[in-house]
Amino acid sequence: MLLAAGRLAIGDVELPRLGLAVAEGEALSGVAEDALIAEVHISRDEQGTGG
Repeated sequence: MLLAAGRLAIGDVELPRLGLAVAEGEALSGVAEDALIAEVHISRDEQGTGG
């Protein structure tokens, strides 16, 4: 996930603006204040070029 605006804390870590967090399941739970969050998916095609 990408924190675009606001505040987001996951556990005892607070993400900076435009900070990225890589986590799954319950690790994603946290505290948000007026947060704008984008979910980011990165994948590779069959040739491994990312397109």
